[in-house]
Amino acid sequence: MFHRDLPLVKDALKPRFRTALLKGRSNYLCQYRLEVNGQHPPFDDKEFLHDMSEVRKWSSQTDSGDLGELTTIEEGSRAIPFVTSNVENCLSKDCPKIGECHVMTARKDALEADLVVVNHHLFFADMALKDTGFGELIPDVDVIIFDEAHQIPDIASEYFGEHFSSRQVFELCKDIQAEYAANLRDLQQLNKAAINLEKIFSICD
Repeated sequence: MFHRDLPLVKDALKPRFRTALLKGRSNYLCQYRLEVNGQHPPFDDKEFLHDMSEVRKWSSQTDSGDLGELTTIEEGSRAIPFVTSNVENCLSKDCPKIGECHVMTARKDALEADLVVVNHHLFFADMALKDTGFGELIPDVDVIIFDEAHQIPDIASEYFGEHFSSRQVFELCKDIQAEYAANLRDLQQLNKAAINLEKIFSICD
């Protein structure tokens, strides 16, 4: 819609308005997590290390940080969760790479735009965040238009329900181990706990 349909409309009507495409944070490269997990890879197999290398090369070329641009690794690569952030592991204003944050840049562009294109997941993530009182992802708007609206009930239930997965725990364990290796050498007991928990969940899977 953003790259094909909207440009046709703008060209036909010649409207004077700014547009922006805004995705969820997991679609953007996190420079800090790339640095930490690049220095201390959570896996040492060739495929994972190759994908991390490809991400690192691309990171010096991209302006947007949108992983949709990265075509040299598979969409489901194991490296993706370790070079992106989510609500649980984002350091926000405390991040040492905040000045290079692609998510912050994308949100700034959205705030300055007259028309913003987002997907259903981001829309409801924004609603859920506003409910907590901790801010917002999408700027206030006058009109909302839904495409493929039949998906809304299922997607809304993801954000206003509760769920838990072993993958989330596994990724948390890997994050703790990377932080320990990079910055928290005095918290050896925490690192051991993360290793033991990872082993337990590996057996359960």
